[in-house]
Amino acid sequence: MPFHVRLRFGPPSSPAVTGTWDSEATAERKFRGFIGRYGSRADVRIEELASFC
Repeated sequence: MPFHVRLRFGPPSSPAVTGTWDSEATAERKFRGFIGRYGSRADVRIEELASFC
């Protein structure tokens, strides 16, 4: 089952970067890394998404 993480700069209509990993551990590590790097910015949304399957 794939795991998805989305990083968005700005409002919901703004561009986003989405990563997909087969490993839950990798997706979680990326998610936490995004929080550490970008989490203090007010214009950033970081989301773990359910599988698109």
